[in-house]
Parts: sequence; C-alpha cells; structure tokens
Amino acid sequence: MSRTPSVPEAARTAKDTAQKEERRRHPRHLAEGQILVHWQSKFGLLRESSALLKNVSAGGFAIELDEKFPVGGVVIVETSERSLQCMVRHVQQQPHSFLVGLEVLSASDDSTTARSLEALSSALCDSFPE
Repeated sequence: MSRTPSVPEAARTAKDTAQKEERRRHPRHLAEGQILVHWQSKFGLLRESSALLKNVSAGGFAIELDEKFPVGGVVIVETSERSLQCMVRHVQQQPHSFLVGLEVLSASDDSTTARSLEALSSALCDSFPE
C-alpha cells in the first residue's frame, strides 16, 4: 500500500533536494561539443573515447559517454589547445550511457585560469567545433 507523504514530509524532502543542489560550488552552464577522453583501464591499458560535453562550470564539467569510470579516478581530456587532467567526481548511469562529472586538476600549459568558466569554455567548446 502506498502512502502519500504529509505536508511536513513533502516540504522536508523538497528542502533536502534544494540543499543538495545548493551544495554545488559553481553554477553550471549548458554546453555542447565532442571531446576526446584518455584513461588507463583497470588492466593498465591506455584507452580513449569520444564523449559529448553536457555542461561546464568554473570547477569542472560533465560529459556523457559509453564508459563507466570509478569515482576518484583520473582521466585526461584533450583539446586543441591543452590537455586537462581531471578527477572523476560523479558518475550517473543513464539508459544507454553514463553521465560523468569531472573536476579539473591541472592543465598541460600550467594555466592558472584553467579552472575558470572562460578557460574551460574556450578549451572545451571552441576547440571542438561541430
């Protein structure tokens, strides 16, 4: 038998959901483009795959691809201007793919602005025209 939550329970659930969303350090901006991702498999083999860029923030970005990465793992995202070393922060299974949240750790050109929205947007979006 299903039970309809009471008004206080529903309000608490809505508040909890809002607090989870507010924990994000940076706002996200929708983005679209293809990027190339490199990583080392659990067997030590170097792998690469194209991924679809979904959104960008000042601290990282989200991609969608067919591969599942372990949270805490490191991947390299290549653009025409630089390589970005990223840590996997979140993985969500989709019906036919995985949505992967990445945090930028460093850039191959030692850019101090690699974490900014402008640098990520130019490195990821502008470098891979459709």
